[in-house]
Amino acid sequence: MVWGSIVWPGVGALAKIVGTMDSEQYVEILENALLPTIGRVVIKPYLPPPSQLIFHQDNDPKHKPRLAMSWFEEARVRLLDWPAQSPDLNPIENLWAHLKNLLR
Repeated sequence: MVWGSIVWPGVGALAKIVGTMDSEQYVEILENALLPTIGRVVIKPYLPPPSQLIFHQDNDPKHKPRLAMSWFEEARVRLLDWPAQSPDLNPIENLWAHLKNLLR
């Protein structure tokens, strides 16, 4: 399995998920995939500064523990409030569907 992200200018970094992802592995992925992606995006002159960027994640329980939430605070990454059980509203689902079609 992989963790992926999409950003305004395109696709963000991918990270391999080893075994079953837990909150510790999630924070490691955020550190090693999300932060570099943000770093590449914020140099675009037509995008807002990092302090105005908002990260969207689903409501998977491993995304919400104290460890992950503390990481977001320390990294100064703002989160978008999102309703539970809403995969139809999740933009990454469109990317995964496109990727599956390409692999077929």
